[in-house]
Amino acid sequence: MLNLLQTLYACVKGTATDKGALVRVIMSRAEVDMNEIQKVFKKKYGVELKIAMSESLPSGDYGELVLALATKTCKVPDGSV
Repeated sequence: MLNLLQTLYACVKGTATDKGALVRVIMSRAEVDMNEIQKVFKKKYGVELKIAMSESLPSGDYGELVLALATKTCKVPDGSV
């Protein structure tokens, strides 16, 4: 997970040359462990992932989509029917 966090941070802070990496990380982790990534990102870098991303993403539909995927919280099934 550390590698994912470093990639995300580099993308949102402008140090990564491959902005497509941001989308690849978000898309690959959106359904799996974005909740955990959001928590660890804030702890490691002192800023909410949503805030860091909103500062670096372009405005418009593309930015809103990527931000929505990254900040979506996954619900854990509680076993109820």
